Amino acid sequence: MNVPELDLAVDAALRVAQTGDTAEAVRQLRDIAARFPDSGEPWRLIGVLALQRGDPVGARSALERALLSEPGSPAILCNLATLARGHGDDDAAVQLYRDALAHDPGHVV
Repeated sequence: MNVPELDLAVDAALRVAQTGDTAEAVRQLRDIAARFPDSGEPWRLIGVLALQRGDPVGARSALERALLSEPGSPAILCNLATLARGHGDDDAAVQLYRDALAHDPGHVV
């Protein structure tokens, strides 16, 4: 989904995250998700931030919500694979990477 307003809002939230204010970045991303319910990107980024904070449960929840908005998204599938791999579930990770490549053979995993 390429919507300039969405892209600008996500970029602003990412800049906030880069300052270390993860809570504010997540708040902004949740607001973006509410305004753009068809986009999984805000939820994917919430999941990535949760993963970086060491919150695998929050990461999985956000990434699965992202996948509901964008089924088959290679980026979301790869993030879920990274999460699975980090928890020693290599079989699930391999399958998720395969699913990502099936949806977009050119996607870099």
